[in-house]
Amino acid sequence: QLRAGVTIDGGPLTGVNISHQQFDITVEGDALRVRNVGSTRPLADGTEIPRGSSVLLRPGAVLEVPGNCVLLVGRSPLSFPPPPAYLLPLHPFGEADRLGIVGESWRATQLRLDAVFAASAGRHVFVHGPTGTGKELVARAIHVLSPRSGGPYVTANSASFTAELAALELFGNPRNYPNPGTPERPGYFAQARGGTLLLDEIGEVLAAVQAPLLRALEGAYNRVGDPVSRPTECVVIVATNRDPQSIKHDVLYRLGVTVETPALADRREDISLLVRALLLRRGRPFEIDASLIVGLLRSPLPGEVREVDNILTLAIASSGAESPLRWPSRL
Repeated sequence: QLRAGVTIDGGPLTGVNISHQQFDITVEGDALRVRNVGSTRPLADGTEIPRGSSVLLRPGAVLEVPGNCVLLVGRSPLSFPPPPAYLLPLHPFGEADRLGIVGESWRATQLRLDAVFAASAGRHVFVHGPTGTGKELVARAIHVLSPRSGGPYVTANSASFTAELAALELFGNPRNYPNPGTPERPGYFAQARGGTLLLDEIGEVLAAVQAPLLRALEGAYNRVGDPVSRPTECVVIVATNRDPQSIKHDVLYRLGVTVETPALADRREDISLLVRALLLRRGRPFEIDASLIVGLLRSPLPGEVREVDNILTLAIASSGAESPLRWPSRL
């Protein structure tokens, strides 16, 4: 168990289907030379390794001892830095931390450290990563860890804004504007006063509100139809899965801190932990067959955590009530 500030040696692998000495493993460049010296017949990416034979396994390769364990070849620092006080006490290994983040890989650890830094910096934040990697979860974690945690946390789905109404949604309007009888609208910036405003999928709306949003990120804004300038009294978190190059550079310059949410391809060692967390949310215990984990480890998973959850749903539907969850045959 390698984690921030501590490394725990779990000892040798044990089980009924593994030899006392099963593998001889050495490093060759950026790969591992794995020799089978035991009586069990392990599989490397689905191919059997005869006794006395060896294979060269690069990061991402899956080594399975049928009926015993699944091992993933990967790369990691030799040690992780001690955790900041914000994250203490550490959560039980493999479980969700108090922010809801699951993962013990270096990328998951770095994500927690980045969230702590973003929360303490007091700057507007740019959260970027593929769809399904937990950008909204990270945004809420930044709010919870910040001095503004006692204030409101407001989310705005920018993708739902229309070009005509975007400024009204963000900044609000006084009574009777733009038409007589129109009620006063506070806008998202006013609702988030003293707290945090998450603008999710902002790439969908930048063209419509670029100029007023730039000024708001600088520290002031105007309600639509109101000449009185108002101070921006919240930290803005902008989240998107788009290429940062597609966002105007003058907007990015006003987002002082960037947090990248890693794809599962960059932290495959966390997949089994995510499986456990996703299944626990379903409210009943499940037994897992190794084929399910092997299938997930060897799949590209472009849908990220959402795709893992969908595969688990399919596995549950195709398994008997008392049977372990296996890799769905249709996949």
